[in-house]
Amino acid sequence: MSWIITNTCFSQTNTWTGVVDNDWHKACNWSLNLIPTCSHDVVIPTAKFPDITKTAHCKTIAIQGTAEVDIQNSPTGNLQISDSGGCSGTADDNGGCGPSCGSQFWASTNLNVGTMITASGAGPLQTNNAVVEKFCYNNVVANCTTYGGLYEWNEAMNYTASINCDPCGAGGRQGICPAGYHIPTDLEWSRYEHCVETTIAPTGSTTLATFQTTTGFRGSAVAAEAPGTKLRDNGTWDGSNSSGFTALPAGYRVAGGTPNFAAPGSYTQLWTATQSTATFAYYRYLLSATPRSSRQATDKNFGFSVRCLKN
Repeated sequence: MSWIITNTCFSQTNTWTGVVDNDWHKACNWSLNLIPTCSHDVVIPTAKFPDITKTAHCKTIAIQGTAEVDIQNSPTGNLQISDSGGCSGTADDNGGCGPSCGSQFWASTNLNVGTMITASGAGPLQTNNAVVEKFCYNNVVANCTTYGGLYEWNEAMNYTASINCDPCGAGGRQGICPAGYHIPTDLEWSRYEHCVETTIAPTGSTTLATFQTTTGFRGSAVAAEAPGTKLRDNGTWDGSNSSGFTALPAGYRVAGGTPNFAAPGSYTQLWTATQSTATFAYYRYLLSATPRSSRQATDKNFGFSVRCLKN
C-alpha cells in the first residue's frame, strides 16, 4: 500500500532574528534561514520590527511584547496569513543576505548585539553573566551602529570551548551569533580568504595550505588579486570590496586598557572560534593600503569585531 499526500503543509516555527536588518524578505533574518512560507508559524520576538515591502506569507504569526510588523505602502506590501494548507509563497536560501564564496554564506555586517558597557581599565571586563555585553568604539553607541560591537573572545564564544572544524555547519560554535549562524573557525576563515583570492577575478594563486598555516600577512602581493583588498569596503575604506564582504575600519578595544581603544579608520580585527593557547585566540586582521590579509593570535581580552557564518 502507498500513500500520496498532496497540498499539505507541515508547520515549522520560523522566528525573526533581524541579524542583518529589518527586511522581512531576507532569509538570514530568520531562524530557519528561509523567508517564511504559508507552512511556517512565525514568531516576532519583543523589541523586533521587521518591514514588509512586498507579498509575505505565513501560516500563523505571533507578535510578542513590544514587537511590531510594518507593512509598508511604498513599494506595496501585504501579509497573507493562511491556515488552510495552501502552500504558495517563497523560500530562499540566501535572500540577498550577505557575501558568499564557494559554499560559505556570511552575514552582511559585523555582529551588533548586547548591552554596551564602558571600557575603562584592563580586561577582561565582559563577564559570563547571562547578558551579552559589547564595547562600542570610544564608548559611543553610534559607533556600534556603524561598525558593530567589539567583543572579548570568551564573550563572543558565549563561554564555549575552542573549535577548528571546516566546514562546521550546525556543529560550529554559535556563540553570540543568531540561530542558524556560528563564529567562523580559523580553518573556515582560511578557506574564505583562499576562495576570495582564487575565484574572484582578478585571481591570485596562493594555496589553501598557505592561508591555513602561515602566520602574518598571506595572499598575493598584487593589490587587485589579494583578499585584503577584496574584503575591504570601497566606500568608507580603500578596498575594492569585490567580495561583497564590506569590511569597515572598526578599530578595536585594547586588552591592557591604556588607551582604551585604538586604530579607527585604518584597522579591523575579526575573531575566529579557534584558540592558539589557553589565553590567546586566532583572528583576522585587515589594514589600510595593505593588499593581503593577516592571520594572527592574541590575548582573548582584546575587543574585536565578529562576523557570523551561516551553518
